[in-house]
Amino acid sequence: LLPTAIPRLERLEVAAGYTAASDTLDVGGDFYEVLSGSFGGAAIIGDVCGRGAEAAALTATARYTLIPIIEQNPDSPARALRELNRVICEHHEPTTRFVTVAVVMLRRHGDDVRARVALAGHPHPVVARSDGTVDRVGIAGSLIGIDPAIDVVDAEVRLGPGDALVLFTDGYTEARDEDGRMLGEAGLDAALAAAASQGVDEMIAAADRAVAAHLGGRGSNDDRAILALRVAAA
Repeated sequence: LLPTAIPRLERLEVAAGYTAASDTLDVGGDFYEVLSGSFGGAAIIGDVCGRGAEAAALTATARYTLIPIIEQNPDSPARALRELNRVICEHHEPTTRFVTVAVVMLRRHGDDVRARVALAGHPHPVVARSDGTVDRVGIAGSLIGIDPAIDVVDAEVRLGPGDALVLFTDGYTEARDEDGRMLGEAGLDAALAAAASQGVDEMIAAADRAVAAHLGGRGSNDDRAILALRVAAA
């Protein structure tokens, strides 16, 4: 259910990571995809509620349905998510499961990259700037697969040389220590900010180290997926 390779995107360094939950053999619902084409580039990350065969089926439906939809709607990730929701609501057997998805459209603009983001119930991506500051991007939107009418909108952010955009599933921020406290956005942000100048691979490694330290040697009961995209030097 995960891509075998990540395509090259103009002016962007890209890396991805996936960590399965440690306490189950069931297939999880986290997924990601990176696309490249005449429309520019796109990054997708999502999370299906639950585990097992039913969750895997919905994961596959969401991932493989989104790819052609994005190619047909290259200017609006929100429009792509609305179409995905329509397809799932009309053609997927009704269940209590839902999907959270973040879609980012990427286009070069001089030395910068313009990222257009839409969120369907998904955590806000992190923008780690080259100056060490960290921001969140995107506007909260509705879950996929619950209601035929959903509220999702586009938001735009400009990434300059050295700036990174990180998409992740909630297995990162909701990792809990032995007292039940979550790592949270602040813990993840700090890890990403500290590693932002070292490249996308190190940013992912830093996020995983932060989760491992917070878990204190205990296993995680949730999968984790992460995508990091960093604008190359001019």
